[in-house]
Amino acid sequence: MRISSVHDVDGRPVVRVCGDVDLLTAPELAGHLWRLIADGNQLIEVDLAGTTFMSCRGIAVLVAAIQFAALRGQVVRVVKPSRRARQVFALGGVGRLLEPA
Repeated sequence: MRISSVHDVDGRPVVRVCGDVDLLTAPELAGHLWRLIADGNQLIEVDLAGTTFMSCRGIAVLVAAIQFAALRGQVVRVVKPSRRARQVFALGGVGRLLEPA
């Protein structure tokens, strides 16, 4: 998995995730998201367009980040999920967390 964080023209962080998000790589994603939340960003987008595999551990990290941010009045939004990521979210019953394609 490779993660890159960039700021778009509106100044909000966009975390682009490429490759597999699994038991070994999910902690890296979690750390990245927690730092962005702790920094006080009001909106954080997680771009999953380049995701080739998403395990239940990856979904757990994203759900936890969304919930934690909400408690702080912040938003973590999952956008552009790859077909595989979309399938895993649907199977896991959390497809509602995805932004419309």
